Amino acid sequence: MLIMAAMSASSFSRATRKGFADVEVTIELLIPGLFGLPGLPLVADLPTPALDHLLANARLASQSVVAAQASTADLNALNTAFGLDAAFAEVWPTAPYCLSVDDPNWDGEGFWLHADPVHLRPDRDQLRLFDSRTLGIAPGEARVLIAELNAHFSADGILLHAPVPGRWYLRAPGPVALRTRPLRAVMGGTLADVMPSGGDAGRWNALMNEAQMLMYQSPVNQARAEARRAAINGLWLSGAGEFASLELAPDLELVIGNDPLVLGLARAGGVPTASLTDSGLPELMANTPSGRVLLVDMELGDALRRGDLPGWEAALQQLDRGLAPLVAWVLDGPGHRRGQRFSVHLHDGSGATWIRPSGWTGHLSHWLGRHLGWRRSGGLAAARAAVHRRH
Repeated sequence: MLIMAAMSASSFSRATRKGFADVEVTIELLIPGLFGLPGLPLVADLPTPALDHLLANARLASQSVVAAQASTADLNALNTAFGLDAAFAEVWPTAPYCLSVDDPNWDGEGFWLHADPVHLRPDRDQLRLFDSRTLGIAPGEARVLIAELNAHFSADGILLHAPVPGRWYLRAPGPVALRTRPLRAVMGGTLADVMPSGGDAGRWNALMNEAQMLMYQSPVNQARAEARRAAINGLWLSGAGEFASLELAPDLELVIGNDPLVLGLARAGGVPTASLTDSGLPELMANTPSGRVLLVDMELGDALRRGDLPGWEAALQQLDRGLAPLVAWVLDGPGHRRGQRFSVHLHDGSGATWIRPSGWTGHLSHWLGRHLGWRRSGGLAAARAAVHRRH
């Protein structure tokens, strides 16, 4: 992945004038689901050396008990990390920002919704929803279903688009009055209390019922049934809105991640983006004069919502491998030796914040521990135990 944008000339000149010794970079990690769930059985010897190194001298600086459901708490934490205003959080118009990442050739026009392909499974007297990660949708399957849906809904002025087989979008003829829940807030759950509402809900719920019947009859699902695979038998609407530039937190200098929402929000705010696998990431870090670097990983929280323990463990190890070069660069390598000061703040999305102070504040850690009650971590396992004791 190419690193989008670069540090501004004014930022670099500011750093050159002041010198790195006079400034500090905060590396903020937002990793919902990092500590699992209380009582969740984990592989005892699951190696996480990078996270253990990062947390070895960190302290639990704050922990608030989040009353909201974990699914919405993750999104609230994401909203806060980007510095988005309350009006944006209330509407949460995420579809156009994700689409701008999934389809780089998109022209940025129109009113769009997520129309994510899902599997709806009867569970007693309710329907339970499973997202596309559980379905393994092939590109050919997506193309056939999209063509069938577009042929059916063309008279309604509706266009569906699948730039990625597992993430679909719907262009509406104009703005719609719908209050919806993000897919992350409903995956793995039942639909009784989370269906779209608002002035246009009746029409759009009826249209989605039509889509379900059409998809059920599709040759794609007939072939999946013969192969004993779950049907792609529904669409989940959410995130309605139009693309607009965003005003993000002024201290945000760089965003690291792979999630399309994370990347889309950053780019709409003019903030450079990178992934952990980008070869140019150390250079970007070296040229970040001050402010905040935000790293977001949503995979662990998503796996927990699916009830996918093996997926959670695989995502944890993948994250740890990805973090290893960055952690080494910041704590032991060039970033440490050249005099840049980095503090690390790690949030799990539920109110727990672990802080590893920069070098010049490190000597305060024992005093803070004794007098302010900060808890010191002995690595990921110890941090997880400390967080769960408080719940």
